[in-house]
Parts: sequence; structure tokens; C-alpha cells
Amino acid sequence: MAQKFGIKTGTITAPFDEGLRYLMNEGCRIISLEDAARLRVENGINSEFCKKILIVREGFVRVPGVGDFLTKKSPIIMRAKQAAGCHGKEEEFYLRDYLSEEQINRILDERNGNAIQILDEKIPTDEFEDNRLTRFAFGKFARDYGDFLRKNGIHEITLFVPEQNYVQNYEAFARQVILMKIENGYDSAIDCDRKELHLSVRIFGVVSDD
Repeated sequence: MAQKFGIKTGTITAPFDEGLRYLMNEGCRIISLEDAARLRVENGINSEFCKKILIVREGFVRVPGVGDFLTKKSPIIMRAKQAAGCHGKEEEFYLRDYLSEEQINRILDERNGNAIQILDEKIPTDEFEDNRLTRFAFGKFARDYGDFLRKNGIHEITLFVPEQNYVQNYEAFARQVILMKIENGYDSAIDCDRKELHLSVRIFGVVSDD
């Protein structure tokens, strides 16, 4: 366990479900987008947190005919083993195959601050504090992270979601969110368009002191 400016961090390289279980046993939780923003700002552009893609706590949910959502209550974390199994078979993780209607409604509850609808594809970094989605994603570090990115030559970030005409089955599905690295042309994009949880990936966990 390493100490990073008030945040204790742990890491494991493993398939997603196995990595989550390891971190939990170590007393960690997977980092959130807000944690990632803080770690990048406090540790600097040359840190591993900037040079690596970061799988985060948040989930992406598409409800066909309704919209795309970013949620702090990722359904994939609730059913990580099943989600990794779906991805290993190149299938989507369909919510109604694994969760009750009550669980789905809670995951997508905007009134309680659990989720927010994704309406933007690109967000200028000088608007992070005022933009509803980046404020939701990066929390109290939204302004600092926007300033940090701008100082390092990134003036907007992209949100990647599955193509709008992409439908394997007309059912709500989820994917896990990834925060892209800051180097070699990557712009710290919020990537919701990956289906690779069965592969070994590096996962960061944190135990926050505050």
C-alpha cells in the first residue's frame, strides 16, 4: 500500500472481477473519477496516474429509447464476475438479466445524485467547474483538474460512448468507465465504449484518509 498525498493506494493486475476482490480484501475500493482527478493533480503529469488508463468506479448505462447515463452505482461492480463472463463471450452485460427493477431504478436515480444523463460529447477544460457532467464526475476536484489539463495542453476532453445505432438487443446494458491517460495524443477522455473486463488490466484502489 503506497501513500499518495493523503490517499493510500493499492494496485493489482488481473481480470476485473478478480482485481476487485483482491482490492476489497486489502481494504481498498476501486478509484472513482474524483479520486483519479485528485491523484493526477497532486502527483503531477509524470506520475503513473497520468501515464496509465484508469478503470474507475463509475459505470455507463444505455437505456435504448431513453438515453445514456453515467452512474456512481455501477451495475458491473455489483455483478463483476458475470460482467467479465459476458465480455469474454463478446456479449453485453444486460441489466435485466442480473438485476431487479428496483436495483436498476436506484442505479439511474438522478434525483438522489446517483446518475446523470450524458448530453455532451466534448467538454472544454475551462468549463469543468460549471459543466453538469464534469462536476458530477470529478466532484470538488473538477476545477483543479480542468486547470491541470489546460496547463498540460489539453483544452477539451472527449466522452466516448457506443455508436447510437449500436444495438445487439433492445435492452438496457452497462459498461465500466475508463479515464484515459494523458500522453501520446490522449486527452484524458472518459471512455464508456470498451468491453474488455475479461482481460487482465491494472486496477487502482484507494483508502481515503478524509
